[in-house]
Amino acid sequence: MSSASSWRVAGVAIPLVVVALLAGCAGEPGAAPSSSSPPSPLEPYYSALYGSGSEEEQAAQNAAIQDAVAACMKEEGFSYTPDPSLGSASFSTEDMEIPWGSEEFATTYGYGVSTGAFDEMSGSGEYEDPNQDYIDSLSPGEQAAYGTALWGAPPEALDSAGSTGSTDEPSVDVSADYDWKQAGCMGAAQHEFGDTGSMDPEFASLVEEMGAIWMEAREIPAVIAAEKAWSDCLASAGFPGYEKKDDPVNDFNERFNELQEAGSPEDSGSGSGSGSADDDGAPDPVALDELKNEEIATATADFACGESTGYTDTIETEQLAREQAFVDEHREALDALLARHGGE
Repeated sequence: MSSASSWRVAGVAIPLVVVALLAGCAGEPGAAPSSSSPPSPLEPYYSALYGSGSEEEQAAQNAAIQDAVAACMKEEGFSYTPDPSLGSASFSTEDMEIPWGSEEFATTYGYGVSTGAFDEMSGSGEYEDPNQDYIDSLSPGEQAAYGTALWGAPPEALDSAGSTGSTDEPSVDVSADYDWKQAGCMGAAQHEFGDTGSMDPEFASLVEEMGAIWMEAREIPAVIAAEKAWSDCLASAGFPGYEKKDDPVNDFNERFNELQEAGSPEDSGSGSGSGSADDDGAPDPVALDELKNEEIATATADFACGESTGYTDTIETEQLAREQAFVDEHREALDALLARHGGE
């Protein structure tokens, strides 16, 4: 990994990834809402916080950001080719042909983890940096300066003693507050053309309280009882060990990541891997097929148990009630959010 590449990984994570995580809904991580669910009372406020608009509007905004980055980098003494793929990786589950959270999605894609349901929409594995040849032509010192100009000073990679170690693969403290003024040309351009309410410190406490609603709803006695019934139903269907509703998708995420790591290019042929990967470093196709089949079977039973035990209806009712209560209680602050950040 080049020095400039290290900055890219760190710099893009904080300001952009949150849009992808929240584009579809404001519900439980790892659990899709029913495709027939009524709209959330918080929907317009999440749009103000994390952005909305048509694909064309988002593309135009991203183009403005990239042009500003190129102009800034020129002032810093570097060449920069606008990269249309940066900032365009977020997508909405509403764009999917098979509705996310539907029974058909479960029977076709499971949770969408190992089955590649989102690969086409997210552009997974297709990224090519148009600046890579230019970066490779620079000396190590120039690459470091380029990375700092583009992304800001790199995050420190600390060893166990707390001293600064190598910055080739820096460990990022994502809990640190994002400051666009310290994020180089990319941060300045995003602030000028792409900032949303989620980056506005005035609304930080509001954002935190909104994010806590889904957990509060899951602590209601009626939801806890329904979740226990769901867990028992899933165990009876042949899938024991899942106590929380998001346990299955977390389980398949972990297992899919393990399968990919076992077949990563770094492990292939090095003697340190499991020996089950293809020559090109891809996961073992037999193991991957088995995981896909198990994921689909589990998700299908998960959906059925959610319906039959009443969990799906119960959690939806409780979450929407708490969202509406939150809107009623914080109407003034939410209206201020809409007024400042263009919500409708």
